[in-house]
Amino acid sequence: MKFPLAEVAGRVSWWRSLGTVRHRTALAVLLVFSAVCLTEELAQASQRYLLGFPEAYSLGLLGHAFPRLAGSAWLDHVCAGVMLAGLVVLRFAFAGRALRWWTAAMAVQLWHHFESRVVPAFPGGMHLAYNVTAFALMAIALDCLRRQGRDERGSW
Repeated sequence: MKFPLAEVAGRVSWWRSLGTVRHRTALAVLLVFSAVCLTEELAQASQRYLLGFPEAYSLGLLGHAFPRLAGSAWLDHVCAGVMLAGLVVLRFAFAGRALRWWTAAMAVQLWHHFESRVVPAFPGGMHLAYNVTAFALMAIALDCLRRQGRDERGSW
């Protein structure tokens, strides 16, 4: 039986490239995904608290097109899980102050993911607070990364 070493090495280099060559692209994808999730949470909160919709009818933007998505916690679990995975995978390209802010965003998202699994019926406003906090911390980390010189940036 042959061990496909070349295949494994190819995968490792692809993962490593997320911290170096493909880091900007991966960050852009993560930010767009996070912004979409945050927009969905803001739409649901505004429908519930500003427009006065009953909780059953405040489905957000995607929920009106796909009511099953908003009716279950599946969408929030996917958003929290993908954001957490992105924060973990892209963490290795950060250093200094940017790393501290990115790690704080990762900790908030980890707690959000953990709490939504343990306490499935906690208030919807908490989802919004976690997502806004994690997104703001990610933005601060990216600003710190932008201000850092090439010598200070982390790498794999």
